Amino acid sequence: MFAPSKTIERIGYVLLLVFFSTLVIVSQRNFYFIIPTIFSIFGIILLVHNSFIIHSFKINKDHLIILYTFSTYTITASVLALIHGESFSSIKFELIPLILLPAFLFFCHTLNYTKSLNYIFPIATIIIGIYALYDKYVQGTERALETQQPVIPAAGIVITLSLFCLTLFFDAYKRNKIYSLFTLMTFLLGVTASVLTGSRGAWLCFPIVFIVLFIHYLAHIPKLITTLFLPIILIIFMSFLFLYDTGISVRLDQIRTDLIWYFQDSNPNSSIGLRFEFWKSAIDGFLQKPLLGWGNANYIFVKELQAKNGLIIPEAVPFVHAHNQFLDVLVKKGIFLFLATLSILFVPLHMFYKYRQHNETISILGYILIFNIFTFCLSDSFLRLPLGMIFYMMTVYMLLGFLIKHESS
Repeated sequence: MFAPSKTIERIGYVLLLVFFSTLVIVSQRNFYFIIPTIFSIFGIILLVHNSFIIHSFKINKDHLIILYTFSTYTITASVLALIHGESFSSIKFELIPLILLPAFLFFCHTLNYTKSLNYIFPIATIIIGIYALYDKYVQGTERALETQQPVIPAAGIVITLSLFCLTLFFDAYKRNKIYSLFTLMTFLLGVTASVLTGSRGAWLCFPIVFIVLFIHYLAHIPKLITTLFLPIILIIFMSFLFLYDTGISVRLDQIRTDLIWYFQDSNPNSSIGLRFEFWKSAIDGFLQKPLLGWGNANYIFVKELQAKNGLIIPEAVPFVHAHNQFLDVLVKKGIFLFLATLSILFVPLHMFYKYRQHNETISILGYILIFNIFTFCLSDSFLRLPLGMIFYMMTVYMLLGFLIKHESS
């Protein structure tokens, strides 16, 4: 079996650091596809060398499960696009899981130094956090990162990286106090960056993950930290968010106003109210064509009919997706792609659980990733956005690559 050199492995870690650090702050179109493409090329070279030159390429059962799961997702999307007469460009983001499968094989055979994650995620979070502060308070943008990338997926990515840092803080507390303090600061900086984007969809996962992590690691943390230090840090942090021009108070007030309009005043023409209209429309459309869906081209037509029949308000018609990944898939592509979409989330989740005893920290990072992506998909079509899909695929393939190693004969 060909083993990539330590130099190639180190190059891989550097590329991963650059990828996560620049993902939401570089605005050049499709820049974030460059490094994943490099990893896929590395994977193809590894595959060809081991299969046809030294004839020793072996993959285990779990490799195959991942390969089948993600390739089935892409194939299902492709077949449904063909049935609906849609162009190749309509499924270009559904092709990402298949295109990056060689990168997954490269990660499985190359990534050995799991402690590299102790630096990749915190350093990337620092870079993004500093840029977000600069963007908001020096550049004067209304929402941080909005001129670089779409703020909804960007906020979700940053909050996920922040929670990764929080996990590393809890995990390292007893072993390395200086490093744990460093990761705590990166966590707070990352959360601040996500809040400065003004995207509310990223906030849903945060309190849940924070509480679960706190309970899980409670035995690792001295009472002084839990009863005094952490509360003080959180009070200072929350005071900063509300006293300085972060926009969080405005966004929270908007949530309250939107809910009052919808439930008390019967006025759905607001940000949250329109989402309820989108979801109602998607459920009705799915029930009419549950197997194959309506296709992308007929989605607006269906909503026009629903508006004429009084099911939804006319203001909801022009929006091209349901602001919910799962409902959007159901109404446009039916039950088959819906199940395939669930599989690319829950099959990796099963793998993280299965390999939890190999490396608990990486498994926890995997749980956080899957849970966060799932919650982001509840309020937006996160995996239909190129930024969201490329982040998920690179992160899940990388984490699985650390866990699922090659089985020697």
